[in-house]
Amino acid sequence: MENSIYLITGEDLFEREKELNKIKQNFGELVKGINFVTLDKETLHLLSREVTTYPFGFTQKLIIVNVPSKSANSEENTSSKNDWFNEELMDDILNAIDYNVIIFIGDIQSRSKLYKFVSKNGKCIECNKPKSKKDLAPWIVSLARQNGKIISLENANYMLQICGTDKLMLSNEIQKIVDYIGENSEIQKKDIEKVGIRTLETIIFDLTDAVGNRNIAISLKYLDELLMQKEPLQKILIMIARHFKSLLITKMCIQNNVSVSEELNIKFPFIVNKYKEQSKRFKEEELKSILIDLADLDSDSKIGKIDLKIGLELCLIKTM
Repeated sequence: MENSIYLITGEDLFEREKELNKIKQNFGELVKGINFVTLDKETLHLLSREVTTYPFGFTQKLIIVNVPSKSANSEENTSSKNDWFNEELMDDILNAIDYNVIIFIGDIQSRSKLYKFVSKNGKCIECNKPKSKKDLAPWIVSLARQNGKIISLENANYMLQICGTDKLMLSNEIQKIVDYIGENSEIQKKDIEKVGIRTLETIIFDLTDAVGNRNIAISLKYLDELLMQKEPLQKILIMIARHFKSLLITKMCIQNNVSVSEELNIKFPFIVNKYKEQSKRFKEEELKSILIDLADLDSDSKIGKIDLKIGLELCLIKTM
């Protein structure tokens, strides 16, 4: 292989998996425990031994290292947390570079010792998420085509609104829809609605629309849909509170001519536009009042003063 040391990082999990599989396929035959080893947080200490052990019967060994989060990837961590990737291990890797192919994969910062080492001696692969929906919609069209199906750009954009922007999730949803439509050649909007899993964020946007329209029945319907996702009630409360906080920030950004995208750290313009649209349906004092009510509910539910589900329903009713 052209390189013997790889580092795969970035927030796009789909692309990370794709790059990993590409290297594995190019490597050739893999026999687990002989010329193929995967290490993680629990077995990371075995890396030096694996690197220096010759793959008997094969010319090379493939070693995949799943780098633990908050370990080797940040200068903010203590030096003891970075001890596993030390000078001795670096020497072992370089001395055995002819009969090992090593892939480090995880959330690894460019300023870390590991990143700098691989950058100097191998290849670093950054898998970053697309910056806009314009990049993702054609990708969905292409992915459907690879599965022998057709989807229009309009329906690809609709799928993004329903299923979110995570490529790994979208890939799974496309596969489900392809299986669902069977011999039909084109993915229709009704197929996406029937099979596609709505993200929590999508449901919360719909719930907020209903609150903004002062429609209590629809608001409670979307709350029930959130509860059906089998997520902890506390997580749902936090997500709803975070959403209304983002609306308040959006409203203040618009008033002060500040970039909403930068303040909320959101790359996708269509999401930013959705926040702007929703923020117009609420007065600043209303948003502040909702956040206070949700904060009080959080405190009261933790001491058993009120049931969290009932409290969420009451908060929604109070907004009407």
